[in-house]
Amino acid sequence: MTHSVVLEARGLDKAFGTGPGRIAVLRGLDLRVREGEMAAITGRSGVGKTTLLHVLGALDRPDAGSLRLAGEEVAQLSEREAAAFRNRNVGFVFQHHRLLPELTAVENASLPLRIRRVPRDAADVIVLAGDLAPYTKGLVAKLSEFWASAPHIVYILGNHEFYGTEIDDARARLADECAEAGIHLLDPGMVRTEGTRFIGATLWTAPELYGKADETGAHHRLRRGISDFAGAIRHHGRAFSTRESARRHRAARRFIEEELARAELAGERVVVITHHAPSPHSIRQWFQDDPLNPAFASDLDQLIERYQPALWV
Repeated sequence: MTHSVVLEARGLDKAFGTGPGRIAVLRGLDLRVREGEMAAITGRSGVGKTTLLHVLGALDRPDAGSLRLAGEEVAQLSEREAAAFRNRNVGFVFQHHRLLPELTAVENASLPLRIRRVPRDAADVIVLAGDLAPYTKGLVAKLSEFWASAPHIVYILGNHEFYGTEIDDARARLADECAEAGIHLLDPGMVRTEGTRFIGATLWTAPELYGKADETGAHHRLRRGISDFAGAIRHHGRAFSTRESARRHRAARRFIEEELARAELAGERVVVITHHAPSPHSIRQWFQDDPLNPAFASDLDQLIERYQPALWV
């Protein structure tokens, strides 16, 4: 399968300062990234990682060289043109979230659309990927009311929806409220909208992230270190267990794989949404060696490589 080039840099130069104090950070840098490819920039502090990311994301202009991003030459855009381009084409995940305290979470998330003057009713599908709040009666109705103009809302439950509750009771109440509000609850589940198959699941904690040899130790660490398994979530009157979580993870994984196979046979475009991360590559660099990572991520890399969904949220 051939994937198109979405980012191509040629001969990028970037320096700071002038005269004897001039520091060349980037010199003749070439880089090519294809659609669907994951790339990480690593190196010692001070070698220019942040400078390169700023240039590649059109936050800063190179002194020389060319940069094509999403099919457009962006190296020499004006500040106003670059801002408009970023708003349309570039996504950033910063080390610090920098949310505006005077706005709600939904308003913060939709701020780029407001800047672009895109009306709220322009959204084809609203994706709610979980952890909105511990179960609160009436919250689903408020979400439906806020996004009433959207043709479709899909909701994937996080683990925090079940804090302070019996997991299956809360799930049943949420299912009823979503059905009444016209929201597609994917737990797990599938819905076809706008010519796309949306597949969703919480993808609960899977202690085998680091392999079978670590699985027993992972169960122990998670029971001691994660609130989900220390009584925050109840299951049949007891603390939700790591083994029950793993069972639900395996069921969700089977469901996702079966739906991906059906979509492949049908030639459909696919978006997968999971609350927990589907790959070790989703873990931030400074958490790479954290022994609690199995609580937040699993390894579905082979599944992703096999079926190549258009997007995994």
